[in-house]
Amino acid sequence: MEINIFRSDYTDKKQYSYFYASDLHIGCAEFDEKRFTEDFTWAVEKNARIYAQEIFELIIPKDNKRYTAGKDKYQVDAHVNATIDEGIKLLTPFVDHIDIIGIGNHDIAILKYHGTDPIAFLIRDLNRLRNKKLPAIVHGGYSGFIRQKYHRNGGQVRFLDTYYNHGQGGVAEVSTGNIDLERRKNINTDIIWLQHKHKKIYSELDTGIGLSPQDNFYERPKQGIITGCYKKNYSFYDITKSNYRVDYGEERSRVTQARGGILLDVEISGDGIITYDMVIRNTKDTGKDITTKNVIEMS
Repeated sequence: MEINIFRSDYTDKKQYSYFYASDLHIGCAEFDEKRFTEDFTWAVEKNARIYAQEIFELIIPKDNKRYTAGKDKYQVDAHVNATIDEGIKLLTPFVDHIDIIGIGNHDIAILKYHGTDPIAFLIRDLNRLRNKKLPAIVHGGYSGFIRQKYHRNGGQVRFLDTYYNHGQGGVAEVSTGNIDLERRKNINTDIIWLQHKHKKIYSELDTGIGLSPQDNFYERPKQGIITGCYKKNYSFYDITKSNYRVDYGEERSRVTQARGGILLDVEISGDGIITYDMVIRNTKDTGKDITTKNVIEMS
């Protein structure tokens, strides 16, 4: 389990943004490049730091469960190389905004069965393209903690903590991942971020209470989020023209899946009170951004 800490000085700067994105599935024939580009461009326009989890599809010929030649995108022997190269190309325009790239079940299958960590190769090459004045992109785990540590002159420190886990099981068409969030509500962080379900959910979890180091009682809101994917789970074809294309989701009656990440906007007042909004980008479905407001006040 990884622990990553990022430090910011809020003496002058009071506003920060972070974009949570997962399940990119770069390399699959149904990768939604348009939505990916729109979301990541939106994040950069918001001057957000980007946290990405599970980058690649990586269903290769050795995957006897799901691979079909009719849906192989690259038609090359070095499938893993081609996938990583595409990931580098797609992520390069956003490289100076990416802080963490974590690993998901598709990425980790290559590590487990083929002794190669594709995320490590991706990060290595992206760091070569990154502004050398910036800290290097870090390799996130399958699960872990991210702490935003805000300080200012005089030593006052505030925290905003995220626990992340890529997820387990299937896509959970009925529960949509809410059960997974409830199972982790005992984790004492401000945000619990899950992925893998190909759903996009914001949920207010039970508020945490406690005593501060100054012996004051506090309440700390806790939010659960599940980020969507960047994969179109159905493709359409004419069997009389192109023959049947074996589709893993279609044969198992997988429902249509949510796409896109979630933005976290943070503002810190002069007295150290943290106000944060969870923002879901304006889409054709909603017609507007969906925003929720939360406050952390701890003496």
